[in-house]
Amino acid sequence: MIKAISRKETKKLRHLRLRKKVSGSSEKPRFSVFKSQKHIYIQVIDDHHSKTLVSANSLEDLQIPEVENKVNNESRSETQKSADMKGDKGKKNVKQESSGVPFSQKPTLMAAAVGELAARRTLEKGINQVVFDRGGFRYHGRVKAVAEGARKAGLQF
Repeated sequence: MIKAISRKETKKLRHLRLRKKVSGSSEKPRFSVFKSQKHIYIQVIDDHHSKTLVSANSLEDLQIPEVENKVNNESRSETQKSADMKGDKGKKNVKQESSGVPFSQKPTLMAAAVGELAARRTLEKGINQVVFDRGGFRYHGRVKAVAEGARKAGLQF
C-alpha cells in the first residue's frame, strides 16, 4: 500500500533538499522568501552567524506610501494597455478592485515591490551579492516577481 504524502510534507522535503545546497555567508548571505496566501516575507540571512541582516514583508510595507503608489501606478498602466489592445475600455466580466487593479495582478506587483524594497535595504547595508532561497516554492509567480524586483533594484544573485 502506497502512503500518500501531503502537500505540506512535499514542500518541506523540497525546502530541505534545497537547503542542502544553499547556504549564506557574510560575503554572500541567503535571500530567503516565504509566501503565505495573502502576504510575502523576505529575509537576508547570514547562516554562519545565524543572524537576520535585513527583512521586509508585505504587511509592514503596505503602510509605506512609495510602495503602494508604485503598485497602483504599475497596475493601472497594465490594465490600460490590456484594455487598449482589446479595443474595449471597460469589460464587466473582469473582476476589479475599486482602484482599477485586477485581483489576479496585485499580489505579484506587491511581491515585486517588496523584493525591490528588500534589495534596497540590503544594498544600504553594503551587500551586493546574495544567494536566492526560494524556500521550497516553485520559481513562478510571486517568487519570480520578488527575484525580478530585487534584480531590478541592483542586487546580484
